[in-house]
Amino acid sequence: MRDDYPNTENLAQTVAREARRPIDIRELDGRHLFAVPEGFTLETDEALLKLQPAPLRPTGKVHLQTLDSFIDYLLKHRGVGTTVWCQANYVAGTVDFIAVLNDHEPSAEQDAPGWRDFRATFKPAYSVEWSRWTKSNREKMSQVEFATFIDDNLKDIAPPEEGLPSGTQMLQMASCIEISQDKRIKSAVRLQSGGIQVEYVENDDAATVERMQLFERFRLGIPVFWQGAAYKLDARLRYKHSEAKLALWYELVRPDKLVEDAIGEMVAIIEERLELAVLFGSPDA
Repeated sequence: MRDDYPNTENLAQTVAREARRPIDIRELDGRHLFAVPEGFTLETDEALLKLQPAPLRPTGKVHLQTLDSFIDYLLKHRGVGTTVWCQANYVAGTVDFIAVLNDHEPSAEQDAPGWRDFRATFKPAYSVEWSRWTKSNREKMSQVEFATFIDDNLKDIAPPEEGLPSGTQMLQMASCIEISQDKRIKSAVRLQSGGIQVEYVENDDAATVERMQLFERFRLGIPVFWQGAAYKLDARLRYKHSEAKLALWYELVRPDKLVEDAIGEMVAIIEERLELAVLFGSPDA
């Protein structure tokens, strides 16, 4: 028995060494499943891909800044299974377009799975005009501040319509407000035409009364998104006078509906040029 001990020890070492090798335990459609013991690592041919002159298939993510660039990129790289998704939050005013260029491909018999890792995204940026007017929405201003704001953004006021002031009339009103800022307000009367007539006096005993008409509402013509079409947006003019001072502000009328319309227009353009339906939701939900 003692003469056989070395052979027995060598056999045990051999068994232990061989047992710690990766073991092919299952094959499925040409793919193998290995059991990898501790101390071993399993490498694939993924590392060899970097040595190839070109990738085996397109992958990656690109971010486009304009709607035209987004559509042009999809027209160039789209496949049979390309899908376009729209994630829109009309309350928060956010929107993202996500295109999966190698999504699952539909067929008459059975869908062909896709890797879904080749993507293009487009996040529309709000226009400068939209950002300015929404930022100051419902913010009370002094007479001088309001006049300065109107003067700085005069070009955003839409052409006059019945009952609505022109940009020139808004500027005249704002200038009168600035001139009258140190005078005392005697009265403010709402007119049948929709405006507000404010009377100023130099002091309590002044015989001369200066009148200025404020407009109850005005209309803007501004784009919602950068490089987008202009939309008409109504604004109510509000005022409050106390201690002989006048505070003014405006309230935009349902700006969320214009965001919804602008997003819907972009969706319609994408669907027309790509000839596919935009899906509302997330490709990763």
